[in-house]
Amino acid sequence: GWMVNGKLRPGSSHSSCEGTDEFILESLGYAKSMVEANVLVVADSGFDSKERLETLCTQSRTGFIIKHNLRREPVTGWLATAKEHAQKVENFATSREKGRIYRGFVMREIGKKKRAVRQIFEVTEVLSKDGVFMMIPEVRVCVLWTNLEFDADQALKLYRKRGTSEQHHGEFKTEMDMERLPSGKFAVNAAFLRLGMLVYNMLRVASVDLVVARMLGLKKANRRRTKTVMRSMMSICARITRHARKVILHVSCPEPWFKVVSDLFYRLKTA
Repeated sequence: GWMVNGKLRPGSSHSSCEGTDEFILESLGYAKSMVEANVLVVADSGFDSKERLETLCTQSRTGFIIKHNLRREPVTGWLATAKEHAQKVENFATSREKGRIYRGFVMREIGKKKRAVRQIFEVTEVLSKDGVFMMIPEVRVCVLWTNLEFDADQALKLYRKRGTSEQHHGEFKTEMDMERLPSGKFAVNAAFLRLGMLVYNMLRVASVDLVVARMLGLKKANRRRTKTVMRSMMSICARITRHARKVILHVSCPEPWFKVVSDLFYRLKTA
């Protein structure tokens, strides 16, 4: 849930507007400086660009899963491709629908260098609805660009986990009150967003400390929401006094909480 980069754009800007590729590469640089592991870029179809895919293929320690924008491609053509290249075919039945699901991958060449990139597909062929057989099946298509060697199930599962990031977006916007920026000037709001990013990451540090210390009685929790951290730690009563050329912070909390708060204070002070 760390926020590694933040940039304010006009509301009319498209997700793939000018400067997007530079922003992605800059964010990748920040992420790689934080961890030694490989970095995975997951994005929706608004970021589908062959030039961007070719750029990501050349980056070290970088994997990507980007949803393919079908644009004007007919879904019937993907159904024929799925029937020919599917590695896995499943029948499904719900309370309303019955049909088949095809999963697999094909190789496509992109860019001037004709670089081969995998396209993982999941094509759903709905044969009946509400018990009524359909003469022309309904076709739903999900296609992903990726340079990972995972099978279709794993790649689709990873892509669909991107919804977790929406929870972090919600925390940043609503719980930190960043949804409405304070100024009518773009530059001021951009600076305010950067400051909010720093505060959010500091709260994430506090969240990790709460989980490690097993506070709040939640032993199996792997993260705490920003609002919970603010209510539990930032709202603790305290008093600042100056004595003998020292500034002393008196915190009013019991011993278990005091250790967590003091450790967090010294960690953030050092940073």
